[in-house]
Amino acid sequence: MPGLLRQQNGRRSVMTRAGGAEEGGLRVLQCVQQFIYHTPRWKLIVVLLLSTLIKTGIWFMPNLDSTALIASNPFVNPFSNPDAHYLLTSWLGLYGAWLIGATSERLLFCYFLLFSMLFSALFMRLLLTRLPDAAARTALVLFTLLPVSGTSYFWAGIDGITLCLITLALLQRDRPSPLLLLTGILLGMQHFEQSFFGFGAVLLALWLNKVWRADAAGGYSLRWAVCLLVGIVLGKFVLQLLFQHFALHLNSGRMYWLHNHLPALVGQTLLHLHLVLWSALGLGWVVALAWAERGKAAWPMLLALAGLLLLLPVSGDQTRVLAIVTLPLLSVYWLLNSAFLDSLNRTLVSALFSLSLMLPWSWVWEGLPRWSALPFDIALLLQRFEVLPTTMRIWPF
Repeated sequence: MPGLLRQQNGRRSVMTRAGGAEEGGLRVLQCVQQFIYHTPRWKLIVVLLLSTLIKTGIWFMPNLDSTALIASNPFVNPFSNPDAHYLLTSWLGLYGAWLIGATSERLLFCYFLLFSMLFSALFMRLLLTRLPDAAARTALVLFTLLPVSGTSYFWAGIDGITLCLITLALLQRDRPSPLLLLTGILLGMQHFEQSFFGFGAVLLALWLNKVWRADAAGGYSLRWAVCLLVGIVLGKFVLQLLFQHFALHLNSGRMYWLHNHLPALVGQTLLHLHLVLWSALGLGWVVALAWAERGKAAWPMLLALAGLLLLLPVSGDQTRVLAIVTLPLLSVYWLLNSAFLDSLNRTLVSALFSLSLMLPWSWVWEGLPRWSALPFDIALLLQRFEVLPTTMRIWPF
């Protein structure tokens, strides 16, 4: 009996210590929750942006030199290598760079970075104006958790322009209009494949919502998605007419590149499957589990998301592609869905934000993990001031 009492007392002591640790942990989450939901909006936004930039750093897309060749004269094909022809199919943004004279690599990088910042500003503004205060704060945190919030800084390039146009399309929710059609045309001229699959997934989910009579989300309609997709296809057609007019002789672009690299791409994904899948959404997978608790109403969106995951084996920059193409779907069903945002436990949101501060940047290129460019930014700066030898190669990719 004394031995049993000692064992029970020992267990009680362990439970007390565990309870104390748990209580301390809850106090931390309470502080985080207080900050997220009660601090002035501008402070929350500054912290979210800083946390993103510290995790990602700022660097340029590795094909910056090639895109600078196009920007210097977007009316000719500067590539003898047929594998590079696909770069011309993201023509609209590089034409814009030519119009304003951002044709050197340095100016083009600044031009791309400006659009990355514009995307962050536009999207956060969309969340703050579309949603009630508490839901908007939750959405801001969830947006920061997703790879799309940082990928256009990690690889400053054409993606910032594509993301800005996607955000403009999301802003026009009310009804199909000539402006929405024009936005689709611009998307088709900027990046047809990403735009088509991204908004095609939204169309599929909205159609399944209607067929299964499940709850639709975000206030977007089938007509809205159809109008955008029509514009995207028209944009691709307009781009082909422009290429014919300027006698730009190209192969099939990304299809040609895919045909030549398909075995390697499939191997990159299948041999690093766990890492690739995790990086596609990061902590957003926890949000997907919360969404799945809706039961039948969750299936249209989840099936559309599963369809987008099929792009992983045919993409060389797996995280980047999935980050961009999933943005329309995640926006319509998660980030702009006030009812879903209100259903999320605030402690869960606080825990996810806390985890995001501790976890490193998870980003996959060619099936391999990449890391923050911030140390390379600092090293490059030190090299400029001759603190580090100029012969040291500062290159994260």
